[in-house]
Amino acid sequence: MEEKEVSNKTFSRRVFIGIELESIKEELVSLQNELKPYVTKGNFVFYDNFHLTLQFIGEINEQDLYPLKEIITTTAQSVKPFEIEIDHLGQFTKKKKQVIWLGIKNNPLLFELYTVLQKAFQEKDYFELKKPAFLPHITIGRQMILKVPLEELEGNLDNKPTTKLQVTKIILYESKQLNGRLRYVPIFQQVL
Repeated sequence: MEEKEVSNKTFSRRVFIGIELESIKEELVSLQNELKPYVTKGNFVFYDNFHLTLQFIGEINEQDLYPLKEIITTTAQSVKPFEIEIDHLGQFTKKKKQVIWLGIKNNPLLFELYTVLQKAFQEKDYFELKKPAFLPHITIGRQMILKVPLEELEGNLDNKPTTKLQVTKIILYESKQLNGRLRYVPIFQQVL
């Protein structure tokens, strides 16, 4: 049996690749405010942390940044800007609590971006990634306990989640604590 060498790397950053949502953040906050009366308990995502994840990477060290930047650059050069549309509320349930999110209308160009990104990772063969099925969504709240079922809640909203967004770049974010709060900080971006 072949022995695997144990790495002595010290991890310094927790990162993921995503799409920024700067142009629609105010609308997302308005939706959160409209949801508040229907929530018994939970944590809404902070304004600065709204994003759409393309690939969670996890813990890396400084020397991993260069290959990640290459992968992002290669991907961005292969895809043109496009538009996505938010079209529904959704949820994941974990231990009787929900993660509430906004779903993205089926979009072949978004899936093309995801596929090109995955291919770039495979060609580099540098990172071992978990590759769950791609379900594009924007998380707006975590550990939520709702007063009514989500389907009923969505029917009660004045501002239905039907927002369009231009996707013009992809970003490498670092997840870190700043002033006692989790923040997603852009550390590299590449225009499509």
